[in-house]
Amino acid sequence: MRLPLIGELNLATKLLSLFGLAVTAVALLALLLPFARMQYLVESGQRETARVLHDAWVLLPTDEEEQRSGEIGDATALSLTTVAMRERAGEDWRLAEILKRAEGSDGALEDEVFLSDWEGWARRYTYARVARAEDGSPIRFTVLERTSKQAASEAAVNSLFLLSAGVLVLAVALTVFWLITSRLIIKPVRALRLWAESVGDGNTDERCELKT
Repeated sequence: MRLPLIGELNLATKLLSLFGLAVTAVALLALLLPFARMQYLVESGQRETARVLHDAWVLLPTDEEEQRSGEIGDATALSLTTVAMRERAGEDWRLAEILKRAEGSDGALEDEVFLSDWEGWARRYTYARVARAEDGSPIRFTVLERTSKQAASEAAVNSLFLLSAGVLVLAVALTVFWLITSRLIIKPVRALRLWAESVGDGNTDERCELKT
């Protein structure tokens, strides 16, 4: 079945299609900002949770010369020297990214690093705090890793909510546009065409019904 070309579409279809594209573009742009804001709030909440867990972890007694690991809340904590961090960074891209930022490979030294990515259907968060020597070189890394299905669920709900709002706005806009164009443009044009066809068939009396 051959799809009709744009030039073959009637006026109503062209108007509705063009307006639909315009409304869709505007709706997407309008929803992009609140979507980004919602995602930012979710990430900020997870970052604060990681900070609290880190502060609780560092209060536990430990030998600063040794590396240690354990559980704190729902997170896995790992405390590493710079040497141990370099060794593990070759096997874990997250640790490699933390080391890269801590050493200022991109220009700025970072004492706090927060990463997030997907692990299956859950969000995985990696938080690191860097302890430095007097000369600014990193001497110890504290890394917390945790997964949150709740954060993934919140992101999905936010996306679904905004998508539903966008569909509703688009449907209402198209309905209102169709009613307006149908009453003010489509019906008068259709009536004029019928009158023109009638006059062309020899019904000259139809001319008196045209109001200009």
